[in-house]
Amino acid sequence: MRRCWRNGAAALFLTIRIGGILLVSSFSSRVTLPMILNGPLAEHALQMREASDAQREAALNLRFGIAEKKTAVTKDVAAINGLKKQTATTPPEIVNEQRYILACFDRYGEHLQALMDSLTDPNDARDLLSSELKICTQARTVAQAHLAQYRNRIAAQLKGAQTELDKATTELNTAQTAVDTRTDEARTVETSAITTGSSTVIRDLIATDWGFLVDVALFTLFQIFVETLPYTLKSLAGRSATGARIGAQREIEVIKWQTRLRKHRRETQLCDEVDAIASVAAREALRSKDVTQYFAEYFRTHMKAMAPTLSALQFLHHLQEMFDAMTETVSITPDLAGTVSELRRQVVKDTVEILKAA
Repeated sequence: MRRCWRNGAAALFLTIRIGGILLVSSFSSRVTLPMILNGPLAEHALQMREASDAQREAALNLRFGIAEKKTAVTKDVAAINGLKKQTATTPPEIVNEQRYILACFDRYGEHLQALMDSLTDPNDARDLLSSELKICTQARTVAQAHLAQYRNRIAAQLKGAQTELDKATTELNTAQTAVDTRTDEARTVETSAITTGSSTVIRDLIATDWGFLVDVALFTLFQIFVETLPYTLKSLAGRSATGARIGAQREIEVIKWQTRLRKHRRETQLCDEVDAIASVAAREALRSKDVTQYFAEYFRTHMKAMAPTLSALQFLHHLQEMFDAMTETVSITPDLAGTVSELRRQVVKDTVEILKAA
């Protein structure tokens, strides 16, 4: 049983020691691995940060609606450019009106010139053609009004489009600023988190690159071998002279301790046996008539000595204390109930005689 316990303790100690070596090895590998394989880890860390930037940019653009806002700005710019082109050109109907006016004034000039050639007074010619001039003038006025209305309408539309463009640009700039702020914050965190010594980078590269996994496995096994080599050599070498001396001293101390323990147990057993024998002998002695008579004579002498010095109430109180002590004795040792009862009757009888004599 003792040998099994020793073997179990040795196995537990060996397990704890090997587990501690592996724990220290895993921690040291986390420190030395980024220095040995810094190139692949740095490249993969950069790729992870770039992939994170792309995912974050897509998510933030979708969240803040950057694409929709850019589309709105583009539409507003296109609308403004179209309105500017319309401002630089004249509608066909107004062009037709202007051509009609030019033709009208051309005809009026030809008619006026023909009349002035046949008449001696030019004013007479103008009077004759006043109605035709009026028609041309009214047509020009209407055409100018149509052109002014057209330009005012385009100007109003251009102003509204410019307002919409300013609003859309402001919203786009606000959203883009929010995206840039969150991107800068995330990049600051990722720059310090996604590094060559990050467990996330190492785990992801191990999962995606079998060559790197082989390198890590070989490096870790080599490091474990180096760290467990002293313990392995010590185990193969056997126990040294110092270890043998310490082990022998320990065995001697264990034997001494076990001897003292057995001696103490024997002494305790003997004491228990002596106490049991003494208890049996005391009970047998208390059951004898001589002991009962001795105690009765003792109580009688005690009462006679106390009676002259105490009042009746104090005497009875003292007697009650004696009876309580007897009752407690019976509760502790029930097999002495008969002896105590006989002693109590004798004490009561002697007390009555003492009180009568008093």
